[in-house]
Amino acid sequence: MQRSTTLTAFLFVCLYSSAGFARYDFPELTGEYAVGSTLCYWVDEQRRELHDKEQESPRELMVEIFYPALLGVDTSEHEKLRYDPVAIAFLKNELECEQLSAKHLKGLDDVFTHAVADALPATEYGPFPIIFFSHGLWAPRANNTAYAQELASHGYVVVCIGHTYACGLTLFPDGRSVAFDDELGELFEQQDQEQNTWVADHDFVLKKLIELSARDLVNQFVGLLDFDRVGIVGHSFGGSVAAQLCRTDQRFSAGVNLDGPLFGSDASKPSKVPFMTMRGDVFLKRFEQEDSDEFDGMWEEKEQLQKRYIDAIDQFCQQAEVDNYLLTIHGADHLSFTDAPILKRSCFMLGYLDFLTGTIEELRMNKLVNDYLVNFFDQYLKNKKSELLNQKKSPHRGVFVKRFAVSEDVKN
Repeated sequence: MQRSTTLTAFLFVCLYSSAGFARYDFPELTGEYAVGSTLCYWVDEQRRELHDKEQESPRELMVEIFYPALLGVDTSEHEKLRYDPVAIAFLKNELECEQLSAKHLKGLDDVFTHAVADALPATEYGPFPIIFFSHGLWAPRANNTAYAQELASHGYVVVCIGHTYACGLTLFPDGRSVAFDDELGELFEQQDQEQNTWVADHDFVLKKLIELSARDLVNQFVGLLDFDRVGIVGHSFGGSVAAQLCRTDQRFSAGVNLDGPLFGSDASKPSKVPFMTMRGDVFLKRFEQEDSDEFDGMWEEKEQLQKRYIDAIDQFCQQAEVDNYLLTIHGADHLSFTDAPILKRSCFMLGYLDFLTGTIEELRMNKLVNDYLVNFFDQYLKNKKSELLNQKKSPHRGVFVKRFAVSEDVKN
């Protein structure tokens, strides 16, 4: 377990300083709704924090929710949120460890998203389907903000859980900060156990949302959430959690894995609901290079990862009894499926973020992943048939699609 006071100090420097670089805005959203954001601090008193060696404290979570909002067509008068300052603080700390000078990092302070804090929910047009978004191991909670906000603009409530001790940095309302538990990156067995913790996090947050939406008093969740239409997206380790929930939890109706190896004893067992997996061919090709040393510092055993990333996913898809899609994207690497490609555009010569972001152009990657996410969930949570999902050849250059057990009524 690792708690960081130095990161806390560094965080507040980042929170209250401005770099003065030119403003950089995230790619425009394409949905019909404006997007609101609310940040919640929730405590699960029924569970002890397993990363606390004494296990005396309850499980604490920070959860950000993006939702369809009523702001009108022109949102220029509303202050759009900067990219999550906790994520920026974590990223700066990591990059400064790489001895990058301050000028390389200035642009990160002026990255703006398209969400407005605590905007009026579009409740009169709801209730809306719910999509959970689960980050990767060691990554910040906000690591997939661009995808989450795009889904919200298309009429989804997107719930982003920060899995404490497993994300890069967590900041609680009282100023305490919690860093990544380094032990999680060392043993595959611990990562299998950690998956159970994340599954329990989703169970707790879903029950919390049900509780809040059922209250008679006025709050922003009443009438907004449709608990009969729930999906999940996860990147990397979060993708494995998405697969597990779609095997075991009947409340989830569809799921997507963004470039995640599959963990746990059920790793190769198929989803019981429609599922989509996206992989980058750059990451796949590393397994073909016997002398590759690019896994050093990431995974102890390349063979173990290959079993989880290639073999388990192939079996997961081939055994499917419900609609299942496997997409391979040319030029995409592991972090291509996060905000990293967009963030590196905001910085001057930020070469470090080229690591694991592949060769695909950043905005093209953002567009095609958004396109498939929206089409997938529209089809399986809103019952809108998608031409994109079932075309023999993807209209997106460099995207190769395999379909497993796709029913005829979906194809036609």
